[in-house]
Amino acid sequence: MNAIKETLVRVHFFHKIPAKESKYLIHLFSLVILLLVSPFFTETSFAKLSFSFLISVVLISGLYADIESKRIDYIEVSLGGLAVLLTWVDYLFAGFDFLDLTTQFIYALYFLYFLIELMTKIVLTEKISPNLIYAAIVGFLVLGLLGATLASIIGMLNPASYNFPQNISHFKFENYMYYSFISITTVGYGDMTPNMPIAKTLAIFLCTSGHFYTSIIISIIIGKYINKITGNKG
Repeated sequence: MNAIKETLVRVHFFHKIPAKESKYLIHLFSLVILLLVSPFFTETSFAKLSFSFLISVVLISGLYADIESKRIDYIEVSLGGLAVLLTWVDYLFAGFDFLDLTTQFIYALYFLYFLIELMTKIVLTEKISPNLIYAAIVGFLVLGLLGATLASIIGMLNPASYNFPQNISHFKFENYMYYSFISITTVGYGDMTPNMPIAKTLAIFLCTSGHFYTSIIISIIIGKYINKITGNKG
């Protein structure tokens, strides 16, 4: 197992989370702001501008949290940079379905890559630190955003994939964010429900992955904490 960890560390984009830094706190703060503010957005140009700005801050702060001066992950930088670019192109040239779908697809790739990389770093990091805790919380929120992008893609390809209340728009990304986080926390209010098989499959994935993430990550952190205590006693 140690040999596997050391091999991953040598790979340029897998490295341990710095204990003395708080970069993930900045990313966490931007995610929380986005999630708390987005439900108030309406179908206006100002709301779309505000969302574009906030999601760009989330993407940039994620790159800032992950990038080290000596280890630049060019895959993550490329996906994150392309996501930011498409965000503003989509804002300036609104109304093109293909552009909306492409933007959501790049979001999904970026959030998936970021999440896999982040979980690997949590496993590799040996010392418990506030930055590690921030990173663990960030991972859960990014999982919710990943679910939102996947649900949004499904909804764009087939609007009948989800049952919406009459006062909720099928094409508003913030509604899919709400659905995703309700799913990964297994609250399930029932106001927005999957209708087609692929949407139901995603709902199953979100519910199970939410449980798995919290249980696995908490177990890993507790294990590191126990090892720290036993090591100090030894």
